[in-house]
Amino acid sequence: MAERTPVIVRKRVARQADVVSAAETGWIPLEIAVGTDLEQAEPLRGGIRRHLQAVKHLRFDHITERLSARKPAKDEAELLGSSSPALAVTATVHDPAGSVLLAMSLALPGSLHELEDVYKVS
Repeated sequence: MAERTPVIVRKRVARQADVVSAAETGWIPLEIAVGTDLEQAEPLRGGIRRHLQAVKHLRFDHITERLSARKPAKDEAELLGSSSPALAVTATVHDPAGSVLLAMSLALPGSLHELEDVYKVS
C-alpha cells in the first residue's frame, strides 16, 4: 500500500476460552471500504475478506506474508496481557494485477502458538 493512502482501520481481539490468543489489525484503503460496512463500529459477520467479496465483488489473487518474532507493541501487550515475545504475522492481500486490497497484522502470544510447515524436498 502506498504511503499516506487513506485507510479504514479495523481491530479485533481473538480469544480461546477466556485467554486472548491474537490481536489483529486490518488496514483497508478508503476507496475500497467506501460503500461497505467496514466503516461501522459493529463486528463484521464472516470477516473482512468475505464482506469485500460479497459487497464489492473483489477478486483476491495472492497474499504476501511475513512472519517474525518480536516484542509486542505497547497496545498489543495490553491486549495480550503480556510483554513476552509474540509471533508477528503481516499479510498483504493482492488482486490479480498486484494491487493491495488490504493489509493485516497479527500479534500472537508465543506461549500459545506453534507453527508447522510441510513441504517437498526435491
